[in-house]
Amino acid sequence: MHFIAGVADSAKGLASIWVDGKKEGEIKFNTKSGYGTSEGVVAIGRHYDRYTKGIIDDVALFSVALTEKDLKGIMSKGLQTALSVSNNQKLSITWGTIKQH
Repeated sequence: MHFIAGVADSAKGLASIWVDGKKEGEIKFNTKSGYGTSEGVVAIGRHYDRYTKGIIDDVALFSVALTEKDLKGIMSKGLQTALSVSNNQKLSITWGTIKQH
């Protein structure tokens, strides 16, 4: 099992790939090209003509470029630690728990 992350930092014009907490590669891109915007297709686990052979778990997209510290935190503590909103103690979760009993 591996932890794989891609980070596109449109402010710096850099895209990087991380494997198990280590930066494996980085490229520059033209920030005027629209790369890193919210428009377009995002494909995870496939290319236009083929699919990944294997299992992908815990996919997340963020609206900010994560730092090395952010990535290592997610890798060691899980995705829930990086989310700004927790479902703990929320009304919908409480009602769901009540309905189960």
